[in-house]
Amino acid sequence: MKALLHSYLALSVKGQKKVGFLFASDLRHLKHVLALRSMRLQKGGCLPVWLAPIVLRLLKLFKPYRVNVQKRGIFFRQMANLISSGLSIQKVTETLIKQEDNKMLLCALCMLNENLNLGRDLSVSIQASFSFLPEEIRMLLSGCTDTQAVCRVFMAIATVSEDAHSMSGAIVRMLVTFSFFSVITVFIFNYYVRMWLDENRIGKIVSGSHITQAYETFYQLFSGQVFLNWRYFLLALIFCGIVFVVRRHPRLLMLWKRLMLHLPVIGEGIRSRAASSLFFYLSLQVNGGKTLHEALHNAVSMVAKTPYQADLFQMRDDLTNGKNITDAIEDVRVFSTDEKALLRSSFSSSSLKEALMVIRTYLDGKLETRTLILREFIRFVLIGAIVLMYAWAAYTIVFGIKGYV
Repeated sequence: MKALLHSYLALSVKGQKKVGFLFASDLRHLKHVLALRSMRLQKGGCLPVWLAPIVLRLLKLFKPYRVNVQKRGIFFRQMANLISSGLSIQKVTETLIKQEDNKMLLCALCMLNENLNLGRDLSVSIQASFSFLPEEIRMLLSGCTDTQAVCRVFMAIATVSEDAHSMSGAIVRMLVTFSFFSVITVFIFNYYVRMWLDENRIGKIVSGSHITQAYETFYQLFSGQVFLNWRYFLLALIFCGIVFVVRRHPRLLMLWKRLMLHLPVIGEGIRSRAASSLFFYLSLQVNGGKTLHEALHNAVSMVAKTPYQADLFQMRDDLTNGKNITDAIEDVRVFSTDEKALLRSSFSSSSLKEALMVIRTYLDGKLETRTLILREFIRFVLIGAIVLMYAWAAYTIVFGIKGYV
């Protein structure tokens, strides 16, 4: 069944009128969903095909129609916990329909419940219901062949989403702290530079040199005059345009990612994340009952947007052509020398599931270490920038007083 956007007018239990939009397959399904949410349908209809995408784009500007990583992690962990407690998937969807506030996740619950009630295949129903999620998440959902697999995949999606939210939260906190202290520094620096430059105390000492021009430029940047200069505005506009073009063009985006690999700390973090993600998806697929070649095909497709795309595809083709896995990883740059040694020893001495578990644990630990190093490196750079600003401001004051006296 296809989810169609409907507008509705309904009455709540207390007799209040409720107006809004919901996804449903038809009016009968819309009436059933509203009944589960303790509302009685009064009037409703499906939006025209040409109008529905426009309305949906406008609705996604509002929070109830957006699914961030935090909300996704909470939702899938909640579903996994309810399923592991012994409830059927139909019962879980009916329970969550009554309390889910996010409209996109509510759409997924409604369509999943409808498809399962019609007797459709579990894996196909789940993939169709969560079609709005990112591609790697949808490919993970393809392994939901039974209730145990559904619980395992949902828990894995929750873990991935929570890790991504934790990482983004740490970066945001660092940037907020840096911005706060930068604003304080700018106000202090601006006050003293304005005082000394206006009275021409510094200019008497360094007149005729390039230092005066440097002071004037820095003063313009942090005194607000930059916003009144059209050249700076044009530079900012060009920079935003370049970022937009790079993000929209796959080849340019891949080139940017490859350039990031040459950075001393960030490049190693990108490589460790790609290796850890590959074996995370590979282990999940193998534990779901897929063969190594099927699992590897799906896992490589999930991490295909990394800078190691060509190497991973070559490794997949080598294994498909009958090459040994220990030989296929020799030319793959996503693995370091010690990781390749671990891969060879694990695959030669353990079963497939045990080998994948050992490698995944090792790579996850290494990724966590690299993430911590990267976070501390960014923190060091931001604190260093603030200290340099304070040192520059202090030197300006001392230098100006000395020259004036």
